[in-house]
Amino acid sequence: MSWITALNQVYDNSLNQVEAKDKMLLPISYSTQKVQIEVYLNENGDFIRAARLADNKQMTAMPVTEDSAARSNGIVPGVLCDKLIYLAGDFDQYFHPKKRGKDYFDAFLSNMHDWIEKGNAPEDIKVIYRYLLKGNLITDLKKAEAFEKEEDMVRFVVEYPNESVTIGSWEKPEVIESFENYYVSKLENSDICYATGEDTQIATKAPFKIRNPADKAKIISANSDERYFGRFIKASDAAQIGYITSQKVHNALRWLIGKQGYKNGSECIVCFSVKGNAIPPVIDDDKDIFFDEDDTVETGENYAKRVNKAIAGYLGMRKLDEQDQIVVMAVDTASGADQGRLAITFFTEMVDSEFYDNITKWYNNCSWCLKYKIDNKVIWKTGTPNPKSIIEAAYGIQNDMDKEILQVNDKLLKKEIDRILPCIVQNKQFPKSLMETAVHNLENPLRFSTSMFKDLLSRTCALIKICHVEEGRGETDMALNKDNNDRSYLFGRLLAILEKMELDTYSDQDKMGKRRPNAIRYWAAYSKKPAKTFQLIRENLVYYIAQLDYGKQVYYQKLVDEIMMQLKNIDGFTNIPLNENYILGYYCQNADFYKKSTNDEEE
Repeated sequence: MSWITALNQVYDNSLNQVEAKDKMLLPISYSTQKVQIEVYLNENGDFIRAARLADNKQMTAMPVTEDSAARSNGIVPGVLCDKLIYLAGDFDQYFHPKKRGKDYFDAFLSNMHDWIEKGNAPEDIKVIYRYLLKGNLITDLKKAEAFEKEEDMVRFVVEYPNESVTIGSWEKPEVIESFENYYVSKLENSDICYATGEDTQIATKAPFKIRNPADKAKIISANSDERYFGRFIKASDAAQIGYITSQKVHNALRWLIGKQGYKNGSECIVCFSVKGNAIPPVIDDDKDIFFDEDDTVETGENYAKRVNKAIAGYLGMRKLDEQDQIVVMAVDTASGADQGRLAITFFTEMVDSEFYDNITKWYNNCSWCLKYKIDNKVIWKTGTPNPKSIIEAAYGIQNDMDKEILQVNDKLLKKEIDRILPCIVQNKQFPKSLMETAVHNLENPLRFSTSMFKDLLSRTCALIKICHVEEGRGETDMALNKDNNDRSYLFGRLLAILEKMELDTYSDQDKMGKRRPNAIRYWAAYSKKPAKTFQLIRENLVYYIAQLDYGKQVYYQKLVDEIMMQLKNIDGFTNIPLNENYILGYYCQNADFYKKSTNDEEE
């Protein structure tokens, strides 16, 4: 299935869905434009009133021709809503005659008259046409104090005495249906549509405004026959698409991006069901899509159950024994600009069962206890880091220690998200180099505040976990594993113990301030020469250890002795640099300390 076929089916399956006007699934031959003035007429075509529209009310879906939707210069009239120069017969009375307002006005009236004569236009169109023939729109707007700029757009509302609810002419079903039938029948260039194989009217200009209302980039573009010399006689020989199909495809993509797309800089990524079924947002900057704030029993196993239950729920919404196609695609321009050629930078399709199996593996294999901020309250729960937070863990820089914000180069962010996307939706292997970069980023903890360092530590553990799972090294447990004899893991545990011994002597003021323990200050050296640095930190802690009560001294010394014995048994107490497992050992030992202190407080 091609992207055109998939989006064409989405349009047909989703046409009856109702959305906010700025995210609506546009009808055929419709486009969106901001309109500043709304004019009210009675059934006889007489002016009643006019009002300027607030910014949040201006976006209007209006009927357009191929030419008016893509106009830039020249006289290219619309058919219903347009600029004052097209609608006002008295434009030249108020502005310089060299603008040739009459030529614009006559061209617009010609379009509307043709619709009325050949398209069996609804009564609203006839009423608006009768009003415009009077040629005093600007005069009426000035009297109503609704005029401000000559570039303003205008839309019309016709009020009938017997109507209980008044809606705009541009959004009435009979207007939408009438214009589609009229305009399609007017198109003369009939040929074979390369997408459907049907003999139909061919689109000569592709719509734009795909990623946002200001987007001028086009996915399909052939504005010069010369580029096809030597291969084709003319551009249409290379590819041509039916007008109806083109409208459906572009409107569906625009709707999906506005409704559920992810903005990766100038790139837009959208994941959708061809049959219109609801699917989870696979990329979200807010939080883990399976996050549950009310879940009080929080373990890795519990999180996995929640993920599996949610996925089963999505699959259960489809009809019995029905398979759906899931498509993931991304579009972007080469330079990131809002004009030029819009390329499809990523495209994949699969049956929904495969898609859900892939994202289940991702969310289970890349899960860890992470930091979330809900209503200005920090909570720690098992979840999966989103792509942006993963890249922040690898490349993030904290420029301001008082703000929990990480800076990442925009181009790098876009590039790395494109690397992660296939890992989520296609079960591709996670790039180990990204995990190693995150481990390296942690090697200088003094570049981060204490809370940010803990946050990055958890994210990095999630990346280590998924790399280990994909390498066949088994599941990585968030709980402390005292039987783990991996050398780096054991050194990580030792580092956490040294840190805890010092922190236990800190006052509340020290903990609230910016004082950092020796274990953090010597972190980089410890990862490269662990045995030598361990001895150095241990010597620096003599004063702190002396301040601990006897029970704690015995407890910590016993832990150190046990780990030293494990290292001795594997001849591991050396200065060989540590691998990423020391991060896991440090985290798990720290988590175990926290768990014990919490249990003690409860008792």
